[in-house]
Amino acid sequence: MVARDQTRLDQLAGELQDVYSVKVWRETLDLSKPNASSTLYHLAQSFRPYVALLVNNAGFGRYGLMSDMPFSTVQDMLQVHIHVTTETTRLFLADM
Repeated sequence: MVARDQTRLDQLAGELQDVYSVKVWRETLDLSKPNASSTLYHLAQSFRPYVALLVNNAGFGRYGLMSDMPFSTVQDMLQVHIHVTTETTRLFLADM
């Protein structure tokens, strides 16, 4: 599991471990940052040499008019919603 918010990530991981008795690997990582896909891939490889399943459901949104949003927010959304999902799929695909 990957998220920007360490506290919420730890809470959800704890719930999953308690309810399903599974081991949950987690990393705090901002997927809107450059090279996030590559960083995620290498971190995952350090945990497990191959990944059989990738759930690509990262995303976020902002309310309001797009014309009123800072352009950096729009770029971050595009990075997470399009680039990261495509790049991580491509990176992990060979191992699946």
